[in-house]
Amino acid sequence: MSIIQKAVQTQSERRAEAQTAGVGATGQSTAPARPVIQRPSTVAAFAPLLASGFLQIESGDPVSRSELRHLKRSVLQCALGPVADARANVVMITSPLPGAGKTFLSANLAMALAMEKDRSTLLIDADDTRATISRALGLHGLPGFFDVLQDPSLPLDACIHPSDVPGLEFVPAGRRFDDSLELLTSNRARDLVHRLADENRDRLIVLDCPPLLGTPNAGAISAIVGQILVAVVAGETSRESISQALELLNRDKPIGLVLNKIPRARLMSMSHGGYYSYDVSAED
Repeated sequence: MSIIQKAVQTQSERRAEAQTAGVGATGQSTAPARPVIQRPSTVAAFAPLLASGFLQIESGDPVSRSELRHLKRSVLQCALGPVADARANVVMITSPLPGAGKTFLSANLAMALAMEKDRSTLLIDADDTRATISRALGLHGLPGFFDVLQDPSLPLDACIHPSDVPGLEFVPAGRRFDDSLELLTSNRARDLVHRLADENRDRLIVLDCPPLLGTPNAGAISAIVGQILVAVVAGETSRESISQALELLNRDKPIGLVLNKIPRARLMSMSHGGYYSYDVSAED
């Protein structure tokens, strides 16, 4: 075999090896392109909730709107301040028992955070039992948070719905699964939430979670978030239920108590932020 024949044979062999490895003759990859993720085109319409009074940012009681803005400032300071803990931009909202208005608080706080300049907000319905906010937005039953945890091939981006509020996006709860607790305690749940927190520090992630004393799911979620808000009802939520709920939480994380459903006359007589406290001590 001549030198020329050997060179041709060697070139042919290298070309065959490159094609087998997914690289073309030009040295560029010929492997199939990764599929483009199609995000939902359905818009999470918050406008009807504003019209119905469910939201207080653009309508309703101006005193409540003012208090929500003060609450927002405390959340932002905890999430993005100079001594903010890692992943404190992930905010869990829950309550000791049902009926405390934690979904009302979740939606309104997400709206208030979305008004911030140069920041965005992602509201996630993590209450697969009630899915109140998913139902209110007409997105109940669509793929959502729990579907992503159950199916490793389903990316969260495929479940993020744009909203009619600038800077605010929404993820519905999705389907209910019998092993929802195990899904929430999985490495996938932890990695998903941590990735959301780390990939964009200017984004606030708000999770509307089930009550702490109604299901173990809320306690599981608390392990992977950065800060926690607990809604309690003025004059109704007992000290005992608050104490029991707090015992289920990691007390090393910032925990805020939000006194909800305060009578208007009492609210107007209080100073701004007077019903909101952070860093609940074990003695409280």
